Amino acid sequence: SRPGDVTLVHSAEVSEDAIWQAVPLLFQKLQPAAMAVQEEYGMENPPPAWQVYRMAHQPGKGNSHILQRTYGGSFEFDVIFSSASAGKELTKEDVTKTIAATSSAFADRFSSIFELKTPFKGEQYQRFGKSMFSNLLGGVGYFHGKQVIDRSYAPEYEEESEAFWEETRQARERQAQALEGPYELFTSVPSR
Repeated sequence: SRPGDVTLVHSAEVSEDAIWQAVPLLFQKLQPAAMAVQEEYGMENPPPAWQVYRMAHQPGKGNSHILQRTYGGSFEFDVIFSSASAGKELTKEDVTKTIAATSSAFADRFSSIFELKTPFKGEQYQRFGKSMFSNLLGGVGYFHGKQVIDRSYAPEYEEESEAFWEETRQARERQAQALEGPYELFTSVPSR
């Protein structure tokens, strides 16, 4: 009775000092559903994980919005954010058109800069080379600003027990987090 082919949205108003804690907030939303399934089916014969970890569908106003969708096999999707200050709302057609133009420009530039040598001139090598290059650059980022750090090194953050979300919640309630910085970070992490 828990269909996996629907998009679930859970909106909430989260305090500014906790908004950075996306993972604990997500676990907090998944916990009641998981516990209900555990009570119904027990620990010995649970349904598949995609049925267990389904949050409640509660869309609305808030500063935190969690979207959940279950996919089987290969998939892709676009996330479009339209800022109110942009003046024009983006459509999926705008995104598709921009992706096509950018992909074409990238392919042209890649071919002009990286001249592949024989026997690696085939289309499959072009695709492979572009993919490798994109994945290397996909994780390049520059960040500047303050960060929220919990330097307590509380053992609860190790997430070693089944009820780790309760333990980490208790650790967060001690409010050992502090704002530090500003700092600069230039990072290059391959995206795959």
